[in-house]
Amino acid sequence: MSNSPKINDSTWTKSTFSDHGNACVEVRIHNDTVLIRDSKFAGDPSLQPIIAVPVALWSDFLSTVSDDSSGAGRTELGIPRVEHDPATGTTTLIDAVETTLVYTAEEWRAFLDGVRHDQFALA
Repeated sequence: MSNSPKINDSTWTKSTFSDHGNACVEVRIHNDTVLIRDSKFAGDPSLQPIIAVPVALWSDFLSTVSDDSSGAGRTELGIPRVEHDPATGTTTLIDAVETTLVYTAEEWRAFLDGVRHDQFALA
């Protein structure tokens, strides 16, 4: 059972397991894609890196991240590659055009906890 609203097109959504929203994986729906961004980005909002996953592949992406295996993803289909760096504890998402989002271990853990609690299902 979910303990937060599902993702939708009106607002960016983060896991309720995020540390008071200070830094987290954020997602929202836009047309036929689910957008992913990093809340730590501090630059010009028009330059913020965002990865788009087709709505039709969103559940496949969530399955990929739930498997928690490094290198997983199908960028040619629109599912970002997931790379874990054991030395730094970071997790990086990389899309087909090499857009990258780097998350701390805590941010990624909060996102995975949200995925496991069905917080990122489509509305």
